[in-house]
Amino acid sequence: MMRDRMTTEAHRQRVEGMFQILEWLVIVAGSFSRTLAAWESAFAGNPSDRG
Repeated sequence: MMRDRMTTEAHRQRVEGMFQILEWLVIVAGSFSRTLAAWESAFAGNPSDRG
């Protein structure tokens, strides 16, 4: 019984770690797309897109 609970705990920590990585990827992708949009508008000279 004891070993079963340990594997469940390890599995839960692994799942939490995967979700943290996913969350980090979403944050990075969001900031990257915002930066890319700002760069594109800056190069295009489109002040309406900025902000």
